[in-house]
Formats: sequence, structure tokens, C-alpha cells
Amino acid sequence: MEYIKRNADGTLGNVVETPGHQILLTEELISILEAIVQLDMQNVSSQETIKQLNDRILALEDEVKSIKAGEKKW
Repeated sequence: MEYIKRNADGTLGNVVETPGHQILLTEELISILEAIVQLDMQNVSSQETIKQLNDRILALEDEVKSIKAGEKKW
């Protein structure tokens, strides 16, 4: 049986055959797997962006609290 080995950076690597199995991956299945990897990478990127935006929101909230408390001026 063939499978696609994933590289350390998350991209798809070479097709590797498991000893004793002869079922081949179809081109359609390989395309689907590549799409899944791409979506996974986009998901990770989106999660990082969301975290950065959340951190910025928290910083702005702290700044607004400081302004309201009179500790900081506009």
C-alpha cells in the first residue's frame, strides 16, 4: 500500500510503499490529500492571526482602562 509521507514543514513528501501491500493511491486521492494539507496550513495560519488580533484587543482594552483611570492621556 502506498502512502504519502509528510515532511517536517507540513508539506507532502514522496509516495512511500508499505512493505507487503500493493494498493496504489489514485491521483484523485493524492489531490484530496494535498488539499487537506493546504487547508491545514491555512488553518494554522488563521489561528496565529486570530491569536495576534486577540492579543492586540487585550492591549487596547488595557490602554482604554488606563485612559479612563486618568493614568494616560489620548
